[in-house]
Amino acid sequence: MEDRARREQVRNARSAVAWAVLTGKLQRAERCQVCNVVTGEIGSREWHKADRFKRTVAHHWRGYEYKLDVWWVCYSCNRKLWNRHDGSLTLEQARVFVETKTYGWFYPGFPGPHWYDLLA
Repeated sequence: MEDRARREQVRNARSAVAWAVLTGKLQRAERCQVCNVVTGEIGSREWHKADRFKRTVAHHWRGYEYKLDVWWVCYSCNRKLWNRHDGSLTLEQARVFVETKTYGWFYPGFPGPHWYDLLA
């Protein structure tokens, strides 16, 4: 797929999830579906940008063409599942994969450490 078309597909999928959450068609989970950690739910629009790492994010596990088929995962699990958008992992396989994998930036091909990963 061409780069521009891919970026547009990703943007459309993320926008669809954001709109579905805003309108109530999707509900953001308070617990990560992979590692089962409880994350904080953001109740108002007045929250600090760093708080986005304390809530679940939508992981398009089957690909961005399935816009609303997402797993609600914590930021850490989302970083560990970074290039897994092809439906190759079931939820159980993803749990095992995340448990056995340390931070993804130790592995070849990963784009590099994120500043949030370096805070600990």
